[in-house]
Amino acid sequence: HRCSWRMMLRDNDFELVFNLCDSRGRELTLDRSFILENDLLTRRQFDEMSTRPYMIHQYAHELVSMFERSGYEIVSIHALTNISLNGRPSQWLIDPTVDLAAQPQRFNVPVGVYPLEP
Repeated sequence: HRCSWRMMLRDNDFELVFNLCDSRGRELTLDRSFILENDLLTRRQFDEMSTRPYMIHQYAHELVSMFERSGYEIVSIHALTNISLNGRPSQWLIDPTVDLAAQPQRFNVPVGVYPLEP
């Protein structure tokens, strides 16, 4: 597919929201507009990450580090990832109950990923 012209390999619609909770019980929701407006990622970086579970997991750990540098102690991060692939009905990509901050980082190993439904 690298030498093809006008070829679309896949089509997807997605939503990605990170829910963070700190040690004081305060909750923060980071959606696409918050992440882009605060220059945490570029639009292309966000779009690439949003459909790749291992990148979402890695970015959750980066968010923990970033907030700790700012003086916050992040206790948990949950990702709400709703995706529709190639015209299928929307479904969760990652289990929203999995605390991504508590899961160890392993390269290219997704955590809490749901199988693709037909």
